[in-house]
Amino acid sequence: MTRDHQGGTIGKEKREALFHLLMEELSAYNYLAETITAKQQAILHNNLEQVEHLTGVEQLIVNKTSQLIQNRSNMMKEMVRGLGQEGMPLTLSGIIERLQGGEKERWQKIVRRLTAAVEKIQTLNLQNMRLLDTSLKYVRGMIDMFAPADENMTNLYTSSGHNSGKKMVKNLLDCNA
Repeated sequence: MTRDHQGGTIGKEKREALFHLLMEELSAYNYLAETITAKQQAILHNNLEQVEHLTGVEQLIVNKTSQLIQNRSNMMKEMVRGLGQEGMPLTLSGIIERLQGGEKERWQKIVRRLTAAVEKIQTLNLQNMRLLDTSLKYVRGMIDMFAPADENMTNLYTSSGHNSGKKMVKNLLDCNA
């Protein structure tokens, strides 16, 4: 057991259960990073079907990690009650402060790995956002390049070169097939 400053204890079983939950969370974050990296490749290769599929997988992983975070929060609230300090916040740093020796180092290592995984995910998401923004700007540029800016230049002509009397629609996405 690990003693706090008021003499309360956090049992080894509870600590191990929390540590196992952190390992699950780390695994989920690493899988999320792999999925985001694959999505990045799909964006680069303009594979919209793959992007859509990976976005769905991403959402499932995010839901799973949200549940793991909620479980961690509940477990830590239970630990606070066990210490007789209800209403007082208990953080991972607070738990680590109570540990000694090799166990303290093991917990510090998992927290560093969790932090690194979250930072990697943030970086990958930012890169993907920039890639998508660049792709959208490219598509908008192509539309602007092929759709005349001057309303008077939107006449459509027949194969013989005569004005058909019809106008080209500026918004290519709203055209009738």
